[in-house]
Amino acid sequence: MLFDRERLIFVLQDAAAAVTYVYNLVFPVGLAYVDPVAASHRSIDQFWSLAVEEQFYLVIAITVLVCLKRRWMTHLAVGLCILAAWIGWQRWTGHTGPWNGGVPTNSSIPARGLSLLWLSRYDSLMWGVGLAVFNAKLPNPLPAAWHKWLPRVGLVGLIFGSVSMLMSSKFLFDLTGKLGVPYPYVPMAVPKGVLYNGHVWVQYGHTLTAVAFMPALLAMARCGEWWANRALSWKPLRFLGRMSYTVYVWHTFFYFVILEALGADAFLGQKWRAPVLAVIAIVASLPIYYGVEQRMLRVKLRFATEKEVLDLNTGKMMSVEAARSLGKGTFSAEAVEGPDEYGPGENSPDSDGQPRGE
Repeated sequence: MLFDRERLIFVLQDAAAAVTYVYNLVFPVGLAYVDPVAASHRSIDQFWSLAVEEQFYLVIAITVLVCLKRRWMTHLAVGLCILAAWIGWQRWTGHTGPWNGGVPTNSSIPARGLSLLWLSRYDSLMWGVGLAVFNAKLPNPLPAAWHKWLPRVGLVGLIFGSVSMLMSSKFLFDLTGKLGVPYPYVPMAVPKGVLYNGHVWVQYGHTLTAVAFMPALLAMARCGEWWANRALSWKPLRFLGRMSYTVYVWHTFFYFVILEALGADAFLGQKWRAPVLAVIAIVASLPIYYGVEQRMLRVKLRFATEKEVLDLNTGKMMSVEAARSLGKGTFSAEAVEGPDEYGPGENSPDSDGQPRGE
């Protein structure tokens, strides 16, 4: 690659867009639809989601500071949910962004990014803000009826959300077809080269998935004994969750090495491709996770301003001094509430978001 000047330019373009958190604006989701050549040159296109996350953090952090001071958090949540619903409606009616009348265009890089902006799913984060504020307004502990029905509604949400995410899988559609089993297949986007007048997944799939998972997330937050929490507390899953960011960043590089450099693309079939590549990406990420990420987290811990941090190995709070003295393990140096701190009592959040007894 270092001797391929053109390829190196493409990699540097990707890197510049990623480190400045504008990847989804420069190389948006849906790029292949308007510029297949540019899309084929992308090597770290997963960084669009990190860009959306960081952009949202910047905007919402400033907004929340203002809204907290003026006690406008409920207004903010309602406003964001209305905006999220409107974005969902835009996608349903075939508009992929706020520019060029919602029609994808490749007339310029800014126009391209804005015309495909709704495919970056900012609305999912907006729904999340609404859910967080709603959760803060609920009584603590929950009424008996809520405690009984919320996990049941959450289970329905898990089923709908999971089914929604898989509806556009052509692989599962073909597999179930061979078995004679009906499958609710919907194409991800309008198929090229054919006349198609039906709906496509992007019209409603993002909205349906986000909304369906909301009751499940609320149940996880407020019903600690729910089976979904216990399942996700399985030690291998907790470990995978801790190293998920490392896998997220590096997996496309490992895919390139396996599929292109080593030629596995020629013989690795569709049925085994996903599980084989997933295992390889996780195993190959382990040296980076331990040798880089864990070291950087320990460096971050030296400058932590909180009195307590969360031990991600045990799920319990411990003092910063104790964590520093251990010199190993995984700790969150963010300001977090310990699991024993969120409950009825003098320090639990009141309905206005302020601690009681202060």
